[in-house]
Amino acid sequence: MSTAAVRLFRLQRVFACGHRQCPAERARETFPDVPLYGMLEGLHLAGAAMERLIPDTMAHLQQFALPQIMPAHCTGRRALWALLNTLGESVVTPCTVGSRFMF
Repeated sequence: MSTAAVRLFRLQRVFACGHRQCPAERARETFPDVPLYGMLEGLHLAGAAMERLIPDTMAHLQQFALPQIMPAHCTGRRALWALLNTLGESVVTPCTVGSRFMF
């Protein structure tokens, strides 16, 4: 797990894969007084067993009102579409091999 402080006391969550807990929730617990700027990670919502969690995950992520989410490949294509449909292209930027992001 890695959390980077960027943009004058805002957090950018950079995490390989979100297996155990909603990463935004974990960052908020760890740094309660610092606004969360965004999330770059895989949500592991691919495959039949995990795809049933997509609606709840979308509802959960909405409450954080993150300005930027960069889901990695293991998020899964159905979850990526759900993110884009729920939060919009201004918030969701798919992260693939070779992606570059400026903070």
